[in-house]
Amino acid sequence: MNTICKKCGSKKLRIMGIDPIKDSREEYPAFDFGKLCVICENGHQDEATGFIVGGEPHNAPVLVATPQMKCEIIRGKELAHAIEYHLEFRKMVPGQEKNGWRFACDENGNPDWDIYNSTAYRTVRINLNACLCGTNNAKFIGISSFEYDYPMPAILQCHCGRQIELINELDNFCGCGACYDLTGQRIVLTQT
Repeated sequence: MNTICKKCGSKKLRIMGIDPIKDSREEYPAFDFGKLCVICENGHQDEATGFIVGGEPHNAPVLVATPQMKCEIIRGKELAHAIEYHLEFRKMVPGQEKNGWRFACDENGNPDWDIYNSTAYRTVRINLNACLCGTNNAKFIGISSFEYDYPMPAILQCHCGRQIELINELDNFCGCGACYDLTGQRIVLTQT
């Protein structure tokens, strides 16, 4: 990495977002940051490619140059199709015929007992058992299905090789420190 600012000639460049006094080898033993934003003492920003080797306490971490890979979208945003099935029961109490229960199941009407046996679904399991046993004045209506489409996010392969789901409009972070917007455009973060 060129350690001299291209705009003012300052030799004191530091990596934005890393405080050289607080950060130490324990926190950044060999962390690949890929393309980094660096800043000089006069506030000029530039980009560098590399990874943190890690400085000793009270010394700035060392930036080592690495070859840069091109980032690209490897799967575009697309719609996925899903079908949910439910066991439907209606109350047979006068005035409450429109009320009832729906329990998730497979296409053959088999409830997912692994889910319903968990502690979080205790009340649902009790209601399901009561409906199946007929102890809560419920009538089995049948198996209903519900079809819908939902968006699958685009997947970007970062220049460091990691894959990122582009979910958020502006802040899709990679483990290397790079940030991308929803379209896959690299965003340089600023400090305030």
